[in-house]
Amino acid sequence: MAVGLAFASLAAIVLILLWPLLRDSAKTAEVGTPADLLFWQIQSIDTMKYSRDLAREKSNDESFDAVIDDTMEKISQAGCTHAAIGTPYDEEFFPMIGRWVKAARKYNLNVWFRGNWSGWEGWFDYPPISPEEHSKKTGEFIINHSEIFTDGDCFSACPECENGALGDPRETGEVDSFRAFLIDEQAIMAAAFNAIGKRVNTGLINMSADVAALVMDQDTTAALGGMVTIDHYVATPERLKADIENLIIKSRGRIMLGEFGVPIPDINGDMNPAEQAAWINAALDLIAGDKRIVGVNYWLGAGGTSALWSEDQALRPAYFAVKNFFQPQIIQGVIMDESEKPLGGATASFFGQTAYSDNQGYFSMLAEGGKQGVLTVESSGYYGYAADWTNDSRCIAVVLSRKNPGAWFNYKKKLIDLFYPGGNFPAAPEACDENKK
Repeated sequence: MAVGLAFASLAAIVLILLWPLLRDSAKTAEVGTPADLLFWQIQSIDTMKYSRDLAREKSNDESFDAVIDDTMEKISQAGCTHAAIGTPYDEEFFPMIGRWVKAARKYNLNVWFRGNWSGWEGWFDYPPISPEEHSKKTGEFIINHSEIFTDGDCFSACPECENGALGDPRETGEVDSFRAFLIDEQAIMAAAFNAIGKRVNTGLINMSADVAALVMDQDTTAALGGMVTIDHYVATPERLKADIENLIIKSRGRIMLGEFGVPIPDINGDMNPAEQAAWINAALDLIAGDKRIVGVNYWLGAGGTSALWSEDQALRPAYFAVKNFFQPQIIQGVIMDESEKPLGGATASFFGQTAYSDNQGYFSMLAEGGKQGVLTVESSGYYGYAADWTNDSRCIAVVLSRKNPGAWFNYKKKLIDLFYPGGNFPAAPEACDENKK
């Protein structure tokens, strides 16, 4: 009996001494990096009041390039992946498209092309065009102007198509023909981009949320690549979230928020700058982290009541509300027990965002930029952990204490304390840059 206890003690001592080496050798080559660095795959700010409405007026004004450049710089600095431009696709306006695209590329932005043929809605006194002409011209435009596109761009041929020649299906009752047009034209766009060898997203076919609720059934959504793109203006952030949820349930698709912004006076009344920023913050907070929502395009940068900056280029508080979500902070760390064994499957939570640790104990999640508060960590069989998280935090090591450690664990811990006094055993996992907190 005595010999057995002595052998067990010796084995435990050897294990304790060799543990750092054994632990390191068991690690994978790369402990882990955040899987997603952004809340949304597409983060965009719309420029339509400048890129479309001024397309003819500024066509020969070279000084307007400075405005375009400043706009794209602001969009880039807000953390956008894309800039939405609404310049019409007619040849008259192609040079203006080129000016906007050139500025976007300067700031490493993809472009969401959200123009249309002027004849569809009667812009700039163009004569009406038929649905057949619309589709034919769209395919030719892509083929003939392949140089303006790059991989990762988005192209919408008919934003809010219900405003043009087909008519609004809520009024005409022609739901099936409306669906057929969208599906056929999407196929034409996809074929054209395939022909020029560019990976451009053609699935963002935006429409009002009410039209989407009528048109985008499950079959139509699937035929259009599983995406429902809505331009939606509502009174409250809660209504925005609820309407998105209802469309997801109806369509079984993912959502692109093609337009949203405040204030729209008829819906939101007047707002001061602080109220505008607070509304935007609340809305984005409700939808951030929902993987069923793939993108957000804020309406708009400048030129309207919901603008993020004024006509004199001064940034409003709303700009920073958008930026804080488009440039989120990464909360990350490693969770372990008192012997610094990594704990997989532990739950870390911060202001409604939740992450689970992997088998190396590593976790990461996104949170609104600049947000500070309490990070909580829980794991079955362990006491919970709570600590203040600040912007300065980079990567933390979280140690959870067992609720019922048992005799063997207590014995190992005594040996650890004996051989590594002062709590320096073992070193914190290398996935964390900071010391244990």
